[in-house]
Amino acid sequence: VPMGKRAVSVSADAPSTAAGLIKPGDCVDLLSTFEGGDSMSPMQTITILQNILVLAVGKSYVKSGAKERENQAFGDVVTLALSPLESEVVTFAETKTKLKLALRTPGEAVISALPNCSFKTITKGYAEEPPKPKPVLAPSLEVIRGTEREKVPIKAE
Repeated sequence: VPMGKRAVSVSADAPSTAAGLIKPGDCVDLLSTFEGGDSMSPMQTITILQNILVLAVGKSYVKSGAKERENQAFGDVVTLALSPLESEVVTFAETKTKLKLALRTPGEAVISALPNCSFKTITKGYAEEPPKPKPVLAPSLEVIRGTEREKVPIKAE
């Protein structure tokens, strides 16, 4: 376990672990689906943690230092390296919600600001009319004479 981190295990079935593709040494994002939105979107999904190191999957683990993979059999528990605060977030989320792990591309460490996802946000693009383009204003020049201002249109020749 890396310094300052805690090994925290979460329940995981094949669908919640990218069909068993997640292996020790990979990094994942942790998504949580829960009830509690508004009446139009009672269910929401949020990414609660990003770029989390996977320490073990079932009995398959990463040896410290060499990062060798052992017994890569799929298991029903995934152990993550989490800070103490992240440990609390995951423990709370696991007792109240459905968790899913999203496998990250190796070497990708970008943390993105993501909006909550709900039925309303998914269908928003289909339910509303697209915004109308703003009219293009003719170029003008503002002329100030003393305390008076005047906009004079510029004509292209």
